[in-house]
Amino acid sequence: MLTPISLKKPLLTTLPALSLAALSLFSTGCQEQAKTAPEAPTTPKASVAAPLAPTEATIATFDAPDPLPALGDEELNNIYAGREKLPPPPVPTAEQIDKIAATLTTEPVGVGAPASNREVWDALAAQPEADFLMKCAEKALNDPIVPITKELWQSYEKTGSRLPYQEAANSRYERLRDLALGEALEYKGRFLPALEATLTAILDQGAWSIPSHNKSLNVFEGKEITIDLPSSQLAWTLATIDYWLADVLDPALHARVKSEIEHRVLGPYLKAVRTGKPFWWMVSPNNWTAVCGGSITGAALTLETDPKLRAEFIAIAEVILGRYIDSFSTEGISEEGLGYWTYGYGHFLYASEEIRKSTQGAIDLLDNEQVFRISQSPVTLELSDGVYGAFGDQSATGSPDMRLVRFSAVRYGLPGADRSEFGVINRGARHSLGPHLYSLIIRSFGEDAPQVKNFNAADLSMDDPALRSWFPNSEQYICRPGPDADKGMSVAIRISNNGEHHNHNDIGSYVVEYEGEPVLLDPGMERYSAKSFSKHRYDVSLNNSFGHPVPLVAGRMQKLGKDSYGEVISATAGDQTDTITIDMTQGYRSPGLEQLVRTLRYERPGKNNPGSIVVTDCVLNSQPEAFSTALVSRGSFEVLDDSTVKVTHKGVSLYATIDTGGEPFAIAESPVLGFFKPEKPVAHRLGIYLTSPVKKACIAVTISPTPPAQK
Repeated sequence: MLTPISLKKPLLTTLPALSLAALSLFSTGCQEQAKTAPEAPTTPKASVAAPLAPTEATIATFDAPDPLPALGDEELNNIYAGREKLPPPPVPTAEQIDKIAATLTTEPVGVGAPASNREVWDALAAQPEADFLMKCAEKALNDPIVPITKELWQSYEKTGSRLPYQEAANSRYERLRDLALGEALEYKGRFLPALEATLTAILDQGAWSIPSHNKSLNVFEGKEITIDLPSSQLAWTLATIDYWLADVLDPALHARVKSEIEHRVLGPYLKAVRTGKPFWWMVSPNNWTAVCGGSITGAALTLETDPKLRAEFIAIAEVILGRYIDSFSTEGISEEGLGYWTYGYGHFLYASEEIRKSTQGAIDLLDNEQVFRISQSPVTLELSDGVYGAFGDQSATGSPDMRLVRFSAVRYGLPGADRSEFGVINRGARHSLGPHLYSLIIRSFGEDAPQVKNFNAADLSMDDPALRSWFPNSEQYICRPGPDADKGMSVAIRISNNGEHHNHNDIGSYVVEYEGEPVLLDPGMERYSAKSFSKHRYDVSLNNSFGHPVPLVAGRMQKLGKDSYGEVISATAGDQTDTITIDMTQGYRSPGLEQLVRTLRYERPGKNNPGSIVVTDCVLNSQPEAFSTALVSRGSFEVLDDSTVKVTHKGVSLYATIDTGGEPFAIAESPVLGFFKPEKPVAHRLGIYLTSPVKKACIAVTISPTPPAQK
């Protein structure tokens, strides 16, 4: 039996006969293994495109014209225009501070225990995993301290590449991490001289931030301070190392660690709140809010001895981290994608554990239904076999850090949650902006974390995701073949708007997974460069809609901003067939456009039926205009006959059959390009173009794991 979820407006009513027949089909009934997210965004490599091979009955090909921007988007000077900002976070009251201070431990609490507590560290040193860490520490003894130069800093402005400076700085931070772990595990002073030399070099740096966040030479020279992701992370990492090794560090160096962290990070952070002049990430929440706010809170609670000062940081954190949580949809879905879920939610989780321990359990930020939904969201966002929809700035091959999901499951007392993995020593989470040594608060020192008090996760359990995971408020829909299918395609489609954080212009974009490969996809992200967040962001097809599997209307792409959006007309779920129909009209600003509707029909495999996905785009114009749609893959396209294209990626093939209702069409292959390596395609786009302007038309593409019957 079919269950309609919503119906907001009527479908197109003036379509060709074949199109109406196609649409009539849509009205008749639709665990995760442990993986770690990649440490840094990388540009995915598309395979070399095979030439479109002609057959006796073939499809016409041509060189497609360059797409045009939406009317009015020709000159984009502010890609963030229209974004709402929250008011400055409130200054904590004396009453709030006193109430929190009364719950605090007498002394500051850091990650794990000081290295002088040999009962704790000797037990970790006896673990097999410690052997690897000791080898890393011994290697670090022979690694040089990479110089940080003005030339490296300025290379970003000259070349647009973030890598030279970031990699040099990160090599210092990773060396420090390895030496600190080696000394804490062995505790014989063997690594101490090299550690102190590395620590001194880092404290001598003029900047803890990176030039892509403020390229001024005043920052490099230490005359101006920027609080960003790496500087916040570094503050907590340094505070953690000082907490472990304070009793063996040179006293002057120990004192300098605290003073530098206060001068560069903690002091400016408090001033921003106390004066009502917040940093942008305090009022425009995204992953920065959690990473910066969480790391700074962790550093303060590790270093500061004054209980009222620690209480003030916690009071601010409750607001800042709360804003991060509120940035998710009510279903716990982040508009930034799962890569940034790992980054942002991971730091929220680390900070929440630090706050819980510091307040002796009085404040537990996990005691929140929305946090629970966020913590478990990756479980239902997987298409199949570790494949996720790479919408916006998310790696096409990336996956979330399921360790965060599992630790949260331990805290929430979910069935099957195993806490033993959170007592194993390791290097901590890695990231291109610096190692997260403090992540050991859950990775190695989280085994005894208590269950959230009086929290009944069963009341918030999600539907069985074997058939589908639908998030209507987030406008993301995932359809799967079901538990009894030996194999079958899965699909994810996302609607939303074009004014999000880490946005791509991709309303209606979709990903088709088969046999563990995203054969048809949204191309995802690349490594960032100077243009990635500039007014030129949408100059490349990776970020604008041309590089996504969505239509062009009158040769024009989707428009930019929050007023560019899709709207779900209806979503119907059935045992065999799911259907999602989307009005995409407001995503475009094209001459003569009256309505544009995309319908995705997902048919599950059954006996003698491999299953299929039909994507139909129907347009209605006030005057004849050009119309086209597209398929995107990192694999190759091969024409089989006059309506069928074979798409192959990593040896896995799908077949796309094109039906235009009799309208003549042609295809054109174009590279999907980004900024980082503009000469190397990230993916390939197969445009399907009607050869004559139309007032009304539909293009339907049927995707199947088996070729169509011979004609």
